[in-house]
Amino acid sequence: MPARPANPDRPAAGDPAMQGRSTFAKVGVLIAAGGVIACALLAIRQQRLQAFHESAASQLRLRQHEEVVFKLRAEIAERIQPAEVRRMAGQIGPLRTIGSPGGASPTAIAEGARREGE
Repeated sequence: MPARPANPDRPAAGDPAMQGRSTFAKVGVLIAAGGVIACALLAIRQQRLQAFHESAASQLRLRQHEEVVFKLRAEIAERIQPAEVRRMAGQIGPLRTIGSPGGASPTAIAEGARREGE
């Protein structure tokens, strides 16, 4: 392929007038890239701070809920006495042990477990 003739209206790449323009463009691109990187880092930092804030807020809410639960448990414990529980259970009907699966008695199950351990 024959070489293209140089355009006399346009300076060549090695011309000193072109070097000033290319340096200015390079500096402009570097500044723009630096700005984009800085914005990305700020966005990541903001997301991290927001995640920490949400975590702390949820832990605070959890602690407040636990305090309410503990207060309610203490109030229930103050109001219910063993005699009251027996009276309420007696109103339901006679108390009996819950049967084990298969009809085996709890004593037989315990003896079987003891034999297996020997």
